[in-house]
Amino acid sequence: MRVDGQLAGEVSSGTFSLSALAPGLHQIRVELVDREGAPHAPRVFDEFSIAIPDSAPYLRIASPVAGDTLDGSQSSVTLVRRNLHTREAAKTSNGGSIFEAFVLSVTGVPVDTSASDTISIGRLPEGLALVRVEALTVQGVPFDPPVFDVVRVVARAPVESAKLLEQLEAYVLEQNYPNPFNAETEIRFSLPVAGHATVRVFNLLGQEVALLLDSDVEAGPHTVRWNGLNDSGKKVSSGIYMFRLQSGPYVGTRRMLLVK
Repeated sequence: MRVDGQLAGEVSSGTFSLSALAPGLHQIRVELVDREGAPHAPRVFDEFSIAIPDSAPYLRIASPVAGDTLDGSQSSVTLVRRNLHTREAAKTSNGGSIFEAFVLSVTGVPVDTSASDTISIGRLPEGLALVRVEALTVQGVPFDPPVFDVVRVVARAPVESAKLLEQLEAYVLEQNYPNPFNAETEIRFSLPVAGHATVRVFNLLGQEVALLLDSDVEAGPHTVRWNGLNDSGKKVSSGIYMFRLQSGPYVGTRRMLLVK
C-alpha cells in the first residue's frame, strides 16, 4: 500500500488502518505486489482521495523512525500532535473533540501516560519491538476511527549489558499482598542503591490511576500501600490493575486484582 506515493505498509485483510495522516488531501493507492514488493503484470490496484480537515486530531511518532536501532536499556519516543488536549486542558475545554492523554504500549504492554511530547519507554526487549502510541477519549475509549501511530524498531543489548543485568537483578519488586484485595494492599520493593523512585498504578488501557510514590528513597526494602482510590480520591471499579516501579535503569511491572 502506498500513501501519497510512499510505501506505507502491507494489507493482509479486507480492512486496514491508516495512521498519522496530516491535515490535507491525500491520494491513497492500494496495489497488489509480490513478496519482493514488485507489482504484478498487469498491475492490480485501486486509488481514491481522502481529505483530512485542519481540525482533525493528529498524532505521529517523530522519533524513532521505522527500522531505528535503540539502546535496550533506556529509550523514549518523541511525538508530533495537533488538536489533542491534555488531561488538564480537557477539564477546561468548552467544545470540540476531547482527548485525554496518550497511551503508550511497547510490544503490547501499556507503559505510561503523559502530556509531554517526549515519553520514556524504559527498557525494550532485545530484538524487534513494536511501539504504538494512541490517543483516547476522556472515558479511556479509542476513537472511531482510531488516532494512533506505530513504528517497528530494533532494540540492541546496552553497553556493558552484563554489568547492567547484574545491577537490575539486585532490584526487587514483590507481588502485592494481599492479592486479590478489597480495602487495601501492600506493594513491597527493594533498591540496591539510593535514588529517585516512582510507584504508579495503571488500568489495562495504560492510563495512570494513582501515583503512590514519587521521591528520593534510601537503599533497602520499602513498602507502599494502595487503598483502591484514584488520584482524585474516588474509588475505582473492580478489575485488573498494574503497578509499576521505576528507579534508575530498572522498570518493573506486576498485575493485581481488585475485587469488591
